[in-house]
Amino acid sequence: MEEKDILRGGQFLVKESNCEDVFTPEDFNEDQLMMKEAVTEFVDREIWAKKAQFEKKDYALTESCMRKAGELGFLSVAVPAEYGGMGMGFVDTMLVCDYISGATGSFSTAFGA
Repeated sequence: MEEKDILRGGQFLVKESNCEDVFTPEDFNEDQLMMKEAVTEFVDREIWAKKAQFEKKDYALTESCMRKAGELGFLSVAVPAEYGGMGMGFVDTMLVCDYISGATGSFSTAFGA
């Protein structure tokens, strides 16, 4: 079994590393690509289209969209399956957070909380 030196935080900037060890979006598996598509569709339909309302602190809209995100499983990506979550890994969690946080600060703050 090959042991890898795991890079932490921004070490990849100052420490020599092999390009094969760097994870990029091209490395997403099929499930992650489907998750990316679902999150992108949700963000385009529910968040970008209503960005002005979010920025005006429309809390009812924020609550509604959070409920929709929950129904789609975006709030439980990292929650273990035995607790009712999706039980997915770190990459899946970061993928969802990345796409949701890119739309509007108002909604992404609520999502992160």
